[in-house]
Amino acid sequence: MGGRRDGRAAVMEMFDNGPDYFEEGLARSRVGGKIAYLDRTLRPRIVTGYDWGSPFEHGRADVCVGCRMEREGEHSVVVGGKWGVVDHMGRVVVPVTLDRRAADGP
Repeated sequence: MGGRRDGRAAVMEMFDNGPDYFEEGLARSRVGGKIAYLDRTLRPRIVTGYDWGSPFEHGRADVCVGCRMEREGEHSVVVGGKWGVVDHMGRVVVPVTLDRRAADGP
């Protein structure tokens, strides 16, 4: 859970044993079981229909449908599904049709 000094709080995705970090002004959470990106006021700025999404980097985030988390030692990795990329407005940059994350390369 991430919180503010005024008492407002939100359930965040976990990263490094704590709430997700804000990257480019957004942090990951869940709305209706799907990934969402909250702004620093903890209000949903991008609500998606994707099962998972990476933090934003250079204005874009990898997203997937049908992927799942698997334990790999003491860490978890996201595997399977179809992948694409969205921008800071939630607009599709790369359609969710790829067999691997765009960040993974060809």
